[in-house]
Amino acid sequence: MQNSRIGFRVSRKKLILFFLVAFICSSKDLFCAENNLFEERSQHFIIHYDKKIDKSFIKDIIDASEDYYEQIADNLGLRRFDYWLWDERAHIYIYANKEEFAKETGQPDWSGGCADYYNKKLWTYPHAVGFFDSVLPHELGHIMFREMVGFRRNVSLWLEEGAASYQEKSKRYAATSYVKDALAKNKLMTVGQLDKIEQPQMFEDDRDKIELFYLEAVSIVNFLISDYGKEKFVTLCGHLKENLSFDNALKQTYYNIQNKDDLNKKWMDFLKK
Repeated sequence: MQNSRIGFRVSRKKLILFFLVAFICSSKDLFCAENNLFEERSQHFIIHYDKKIDKSFIKDIIDASEDYYEQIADNLGLRRFDYWLWDERAHIYIYANKEEFAKETGQPDWSGGCADYYNKKLWTYPHAVGFFDSVLPHELGHIMFREMVGFRRNVSLWLEEGAASYQEKSKRYAATSYVKDALAKNKLMTVGQLDKIEQPQMFEDDRDKIELFYLEAVSIVNFLISDYGKEKFVTLCGHLKENLSFDNALKQTYYNIQNKDDLNKKWMDFLKK
């Protein structure tokens, strides 16, 4: 993984690592020392950073964050009304190094960043592996997806992780070939099976299953958006925000998908094309 915003090719081992980073960071309550940090502000973000950090890195963070804000809105079909302005801006905290980041956040040594979705806060450190290309778009994807479905709504894990992972080009591009290979080997989980998974740790002894879970989730979201359009995906999320069940939300949104079984069949047809 490169420590810049330049595109990259990601190995299978790194894919698994980023899946774990995204889930563990999003699940853990964070209690971080946020005082004594300098600030830089942009239209949608407030960057808090240690004085030892080079200003050029702060500029990279601001540029990347603003770019992803627009890209994710476009990817998900959102017509945004500048919700993240003034006091509603998201906060990014940048510690001087990996050691200080780990000390203040309690994250494991391999973590490149973490987030509090409910309060729109992210934490990282300079040159964290995967932050620009994986952690940042994934965590911002979670926050913006939750704005679509509501923070109190109980959404299936695969749908939320699929929408967040869809923002990472590496996972989106890797998903098609990997999932097709799993289908050919009769290893694919159905939508109904994915729907029963509440946390990937249930596969802690099987890293391949963790990888497959995330890539299937990305593949299904990609199918819904590419075959039916972004506006329909927004409509689906709107129905979920209204507390419709997932089956009812599907039925109200798509003319030929009445439930999870229909979704699974259409997705399989999509994979076989």
